[in-house]
Amino acid sequence: MNVQWKAFLAVLVLVVLCHSETTETVWLPCSPLTNAIKDTYSRKLIQDYDSINRAIIEKQIGLSQGDLSHKETDSKIQKIIKDYVSRNHIKGRRLQNGLSVANVPSSLTTVCTTRKISYYNGTDIPYINHFSKQYKSDQSKLRLGAIFLLQGGPGLGGEALEVMGIKLWNDMGGQYDIVIPDHRGTARSTMVTCTETEPEKFPTCQKSALNNLDGFTTDQAAMDTLSLMDNFKNTFGGEILLFGVSYGTFLSERIIKISQVRYPGLISAVALDGICGDKFCSFKTSDEVAEKTAMSFFDACAKDSTCGAKLGGQKEEILKKLTQLYATQNMCTNLFGGVRNVMRSFLVSALQDNTMRLLIPPLIYRGLRCNLIDFFSINYMIRNVVSAQASENAGHVGYPTSLPININIGVSELQGRFTKDAEAKDYASSCVMCSGAASLYSTVVGAGWIPYNQSDYQNKVLATDLPLLLMNGDLDPQTGIDNAESYHQLIKDTCPNTKFVRFPNAVHFVVGRSPLAKDISVNCGATILADFFKSKSVANLNTDCTNNLQGVDFGGNAYTYNNVAVDMYEGLGINKTQYTIFVVVVTLICGLAALICLCCVASCCFLCRRNSRKQAPTMVELETHLITQEGSSTKYTKFK
Repeated sequence: MNVQWKAFLAVLVLVVLCHSETTETVWLPCSPLTNAIKDTYSRKLIQDYDSINRAIIEKQIGLSQGDLSHKETDSKIQKIIKDYVSRNHIKGRRLQNGLSVANVPSSLTTVCTTRKISYYNGTDIPYINHFSKQYKSDQSKLRLGAIFLLQGGPGLGGEALEVMGIKLWNDMGGQYDIVIPDHRGTARSTMVTCTETEPEKFPTCQKSALNNLDGFTTDQAAMDTLSLMDNFKNTFGGEILLFGVSYGTFLSERIIKISQVRYPGLISAVALDGICGDKFCSFKTSDEVAEKTAMSFFDACAKDSTCGAKLGGQKEEILKKLTQLYATQNMCTNLFGGVRNVMRSFLVSALQDNTMRLLIPPLIYRGLRCNLIDFFSINYMIRNVVSAQASENAGHVGYPTSLPININIGVSELQGRFTKDAEAKDYASSCVMCSGAASLYSTVVGAGWIPYNQSDYQNKVLATDLPLLLMNGDLDPQTGIDNAESYHQLIKDTCPNTKFVRFPNAVHFVVGRSPLAKDISVNCGATILADFFKSKSVANLNTDCTNNLQGVDFGGNAYTYNNVAVDMYEGLGINKTQYTIFVVVVTLICGLAALICLCCVASCCFLCRRNSRKQAPTMVELETHLITQEGSSTKYTKFK
């Protein structure tokens, strides 16, 4: 063999090593649910405060409230974070998506693997870890293929999709493997973290982490997933189906584009939930999306008989009251530390959830009135709704967001109209219902975070014949309905086998958050998804369940929404069971009080009659008295 051939083979070996797994993929038994998703929602709130929003809040408070020292500001924020951590989680409640730990099928086998994958060409870091969890198909049935579930973020691991994965495994009759990877740089894969809390200092994390994070891109994450898919196809056979939610839809689109070049024919069908499509997904316009969704929510509130009566018949009246609440200092607003941006951030988080958004109108109403009952009711409702949402995903705790991955991909690929730091700050300071995320990313870029080069696949219209299902809630404050519909209009001609499904009143992630009005344990989105994956066609897909979704109950009785309260606007903020106990106790107390009063009245009557008998004159005395009055000389001294 000559020198040229030896050199060629050496280069070929290096190329193979740089683009493939270094060891055989070994799947080992593991828990079906990561310990413990029941804290996921609370942890998400904590993550929001402790990473992105905390930095924004701290920065904005420092700018807008000169009377607060940095130490005082930090203390307020930390207290709020601690309050969220200390919530008592409700146990044993039926979940909205109809699944709990006890519902994990006995026939379900769960295995996990951590592969060694190449980090990035041209670096001195050869490999990083890439974790995946698999719910294996039922061995007693015919295996048809594998379904891959991709989480959003960017920067989130896949553990939050585990409950959905088990539900989908059931819905597909156990005939598919369900595979949930952690994107590179997140969760149980080699996780990239940052200890900085000031946005201006975030770029130091980029410079100190794995060659400026050049290997943590959407393209690299797509290649990781495609190599795993290809491994499944070659090892087990069957078809490969793909589901992505939120940023996972952006990643899924990239996977389709790359697969057309490198893995043609690998994927059979794709479903996207919460559309973050190329050209229409931006962190820098996320505040505008949230604000617009909030306006639609307040418009619905104004048109509702109960909500409109409490807050006004026009959304402008509600916005005026909300602005007034932000400026109010009382014992109710002090539950949020008395800080406008903390309260606003909480309300934006509430808008993202079917249950928590019900708190927004009564919080405005009670917060402005703020009597002692309102104070205890607001405290109760916040504590128990957060707790109820924690239990909705009972089973495991989510890993924290990888902030460097979030920022690195966000500022490099998810750009918007803001071009100046000042513009983002101005919008963040004036918006009524936004988190201020745009300000964070603008600040980070201005401080020196270097975006990576744009992908060759970015900003190119998707063109595929694959069956493609698009789903989005029309009250989704994270990936707004307008952007989703615009994306559909963009690709409908180049993707002829596409169907867009709009979910009335639904929030983000309709597969897990689109309960039916008559049975909240059934999610319309999950039903449509399973039907689509079974048929792998959008031609005759039944979407009738979208006409029977649970609406937004502004009526004040939130018992059906996780048993939160009897009346959200008036009286005590207690649930129906507690209300029943309260009524029984009050009735008993009132009955006892009435009995005591009756006894007292009876005793008084008895004593009065007894005294009156002692003092009353006899008939003889009366006759004598009458005779005396007529002038008779007969007298009885006893009558004196």
